[in-house]
Amino acid sequence: MVEFGKKARLPNLDQAPVTVRIASESKKDALSVPITALVAQPGGGYSVEVVNGGRRFYVPVRTGCSPRATWRSAAPGSPRA
Repeated sequence: MVEFGKKARLPNLDQAPVTVRIASESKKDALSVPITALVAQPGGGYSVEVVNGGRRFYVPVRTGCSPRATWRSAAPGSPRA
C-alpha cells in the first residue's frame, strides 16, 4: 500500500507502471563514491579529493567493497574508520 498526504491530487488509477527502489543495506557514517573518485596513495591506501572554500586537499579513507562500481569509505576519526 502506498499512501500520499491529504493535499496530493492524483488521478484514480487501477493499474500503472512503477519503479521501486529498496535499500537492502545502509551504513552509518559512510560515504559511497565511484571507484574513479579514489586516489591511490604512494605508501598504499586511498584518499578522496575534497574542495572546501576554494581549497583542495586529499583526505585518507578506509575503503570497503560495494556493488555497482562504488566503494564505501570512512574518513579517519569516524566511528567506522
